[in-house]
Amino acid sequence: MEKDYNLELSLEATPQGLDVARLLAGETLLRLHPHWFIETFVQEAETITADLRDYASDERFRLRYHYHTVSDDLPRLVFEEGPLREIRFYLQGAELHARVCSDHPLAVLEERFGLLLWLRGLREYIRLYLGRSPNTLFFRFLMNRVMLRMNPSQRKISIMIAKITVVEMLLILALVIGFVYFNR
Repeated sequence: MEKDYNLELSLEATPQGLDVARLLAGETLLRLHPHWFIETFVQEAETITADLRDYASDERFRLRYHYHTVSDDLPRLVFEEGPLREIRFYLQGAELHARVCSDHPLAVLEERFGLLLWLRGLREYIRLYLGRSPNTLFFRFLMNRVMLRMNPSQRKISIMIAKITVVEMLLILALVIGFVYFNR
């Protein structure tokens, strides 16, 4: 079965020197799935073997694939082992698309394998490299230095702590403003 996914990401005005295949090389590609623990990762030339564990279902599986670069510096993954046969990224017009081929029904892969979550993670990671604003530079730094080095449970905990910290800061700010306002 094959299906095209529009990643809704325009690469029309890409920055000079942006190489999508290089961005998604190595462990980064697998770490962009929000539920996968990478237990082992072995890269030999263009062949990558990874033993993964899904955080949501606690299911263990292995992916073995060849990582190729096709036209326009876009990656093509040809799987030897795992539920997928191929993922090929390509441009249609100026928008980035992904063609996914599998022997399994894609609806099952979208639900159990988290295919849509993975493609969404890839899209958002590439989006960070399309801009040069201080906001995107900060989040690019945060993703590369902090978030992608964590496993899914560590990410979940750190995001929860960050949210609690923001709420605490807002509460303290409200208390300070209330104190100053009522003690005039």
